[in-house]
Amino acid sequence: MIKKIYIAGPLFNKHEQMYLEDIAKELEGNGYDCFLPHRDQTGIDESELKGTDMSQETKDRIFKNDLDALDAADLTVALLTGQDIDSGTSAEIGPVSYTHLTLPTSDLV
Repeated sequence: MIKKIYIAGPLFNKHEQMYLEDIAKELEGNGYDCFLPHRDQTGIDESELKGTDMSQETKDRIFKNDLDALDAADLTVALLTGQDIDSGTSAEIGPVSYTHLTLPTSDLV
């Protein structure tokens, strides 16, 4: 049974982040536990996430958190929009495509 969902997608601006949050809200409202990379980081000082000048330690922690969440997920939902797939989204769905069901979406919400 699918319970944990990793939501992958572009995170370059608030609009993209809010779109992913809308997807999570819909899924969470239906009883799923969702992981959003920009929302659900643990073990990282909040101030480190506000800018682009992160320490290598923070970058490594984010990478590990994301990989752990991908591994724990029963399903990965990937938001694929625009002419090209976002490189970060591609990096997230690539490894799990061999081990988990990946559902590409363009208009889920």
